[in-house]
Amino acid sequence: MDDRCPVCGLLLLSPITTSNIGENQHVQCARCGRFAFTRTAKRKLEGLEAQGDGGWKAKLSYWIRDQQGEYPEINYNRLVSIIEDIKLPTIEEQANNLIAWLGKQLRSPSDVISDDPVVFAAIVGCENGHGVDYVAKHLAQKNILDYNYETELGRQDPYLVKFGLTFEGWQKYREIIREKNSTTRSGYSVFLSYAREDKEAVENLHARLEGEGFSPWMDTKNLVAGEDWKLALARAIRESTFFVACLSKNFAGKRGMIQQELKEALDLWKQKLPEDIYLIPVRLEDCGTHESLGRFQWVDLFEEDGFEKLLRAINEGVKRLEN
Repeated sequence: MDDRCPVCGLLLLSPITTSNIGENQHVQCARCGRFAFTRTAKRKLEGLEAQGDGGWKAKLSYWIRDQQGEYPEINYNRLVSIIEDIKLPTIEEQANNLIAWLGKQLRSPSDVISDDPVVFAAIVGCENGHGVDYVAKHLAQKNILDYNYETELGRQDPYLVKFGLTFEGWQKYREIIREKNSTTRSGYSVFLSYAREDKEAVENLHARLEGEGFSPWMDTKNLVAGEDWKLALARAIRESTFFVACLSKNFAGKRGMIQQELKEALDLWKQKLPEDIYLIPVRLEDCGTHESLGRFQWVDLFEEDGFEKLLRAINEGVKRLEN
């Protein structure tokens, strides 16, 4: 039925929509997340459903969720590949997945997240809600997770689970992120161009990028006493994977070195492939954009999800470089 997810069968958050002359159907599911699938993939899903073997559902849900906020399209060949090749994570990996996801979602250490356990199954990488309950109980016993649940009248299974991280849980979260980032992101540098008046805001951005495992470059953090700073800046721009222009009202009226930095970044951008992501304008406040950056989509860092959008852009840039 169109009111249910074609993958996991949960009621959808919104009706299915179509695009590309009806070829692609777009879905938004509480468990699987957002994705699109083609008509041939839909027929394959219907065939799998008729066979009665639901083992593929958990793998497909997990794969969709693992696309880190993208809107993946599932065609017939990709669907077959996922079902044949994707494996669900081990129990240890499932535990780390839950901790890492909670650490990113919780806005403060005392916050909790609550929902039906089946909704968390794709995030954790479990077959079903029982698997989520098993992992959560284990983490609660180790004092990493604050975990409890409420039951519906007449139902024995957990109906609504509540997750929060303990003090030890937040320490474990930071450990997981450090380990993950040290192996996947440290080789990618991010040059931060900014006006001196915005130093404090950019230092905060530097710290957040560093916390995500990247190697941000900022003059006040990376220049060494005695260096020829003009040569060091030029070298850092040439060697950077990404150039982030931190725009503000202060930035707009600057002459001199900022203009030179932009010129060098634009020259480097012209040497890259058309699909590469390299030069990313970031607005620190509600302000205009630099005339030379008009063709680039910017990120508003002052919005609630601004930093997440910047990370998404950088991660997409990394993915395109690696493909």
